[in-house]
Amino acid sequence: RLAGFVEGFAVYCADGTRNCLVAEFTATAARVKFENEIQQQTTEWLRKLTAAFSETGVADKRARRRARELLSTLYGALVVSTVDNILRPLLVGKDTVQPAE
Repeated sequence: RLAGFVEGFAVYCADGTRNCLVAEFTATAARVKFENEIQQQTTEWLRKLTAAFSETGVADKRARRRARELLSTLYGALVVSTVDNILRPLLVGKDTVQPAE
């Protein structure tokens, strides 16, 4: 289930080429308008991830911590990927070979 969540997140964000709608709302003035929906979605993701970690035999407190860490890591990776997608064309010179995608 954990691998499925990570894979689903990657598909949802098009492997970092498209931002998460929840993240977009969180980072803009829309945060105030959609605060309840953002909180509900985040809580639901954390609940499902915590349950998945618990199913592996991890204690409840550790399962919650791992769920938060995984969600934070995914969003951190999304931010890095987004910045890379924006800056790479600006930073790579004509003579530099970009890695194949």
